[in-house]
Amino acid sequence: MFGLLLRLQGEEHHWAGASFRRCFKPLRSKFDQYFWILSSQPWMGSPTDFHSEKELARFEGDVDTSVSLWRRGSIGRWADQFSEEDIELWAPNPTTNPSELATEFSRVHFNGSDAYIESHAEIWLIYTDSTCWEIFTKEVSLLQKIREHLVENHFIEVYESSTKDRRRAFKKAGLDQIWRAR
Repeated sequence: MFGLLLRLQGEEHHWAGASFRRCFKPLRSKFDQYFWILSSQPWMGSPTDFHSEKELARFEGDVDTSVSLWRRGSIGRWADQFSEEDIELWAPNPTTNPSELATEFSRVHFNGSDAYIESHAEIWLIYTDSTCWEIFTKEVSLLQKIREHLVENHFIEVYESSTKDRRRAFKKAGLDQIWRAR
């Protein structure tokens, strides 16, 4: 999948929720059209007004895993409050059953999850250690919207990337140490 690495500059941009808003503002309505599978919760404790029964969809084995399945519209309501240092979420192809994919993903989560995600995702987002967001997608026009949105933002640098060689994008962005520490 083709993608972008969005390097965050300036202290105020390093918080996951604030940087999500700044990086992906033009895609928020698009994001809300999808279910999202998260490898783990994007915060230490969910916000007090987060009602998991409303936002999360059930899937087989969901109580025995850190994986969660968020309903359509949930990302737009809650992404501004993301606060973990490392966040990974992906939107399954809408023609598939998201509950089945979440169940399968929870089984492969730690072994080969990147390949699994790439084969089933329409959009894949990764936040790494307060330094960057990555977006990968099969819909290349979404990447162009991000580039256009960030063209005059001096606090977010945009680097070409792909799922086949993420390391190269980290190196180009001067984030070699971050890549090695992952």
